[in-house]
Amino acid sequence: MNVVVCSQCGQRFTLSHDVISQDAALAERQMAWLLDHFVWDHIQENKHKAVITLPASAEMK
Repeated sequence: MNVVVCSQCGQRFTLSHDVISQDAALAERQMAWLLDHFVWDHIQENKHKAVITLPASAEMK
């Protein structure tokens, strides 16, 4: 489990995976995706959602 913090507003999010499917490399890519998502939220002046569905491994660049 990792904590991701928005650099602009300080809001904290917990990134968790089931123990069975835990993949550290996927979690790192999802954290980077989430940080980019935070930037776009601020550019568009949207509040961060309480729950954000992360892309699956196949959906990541």
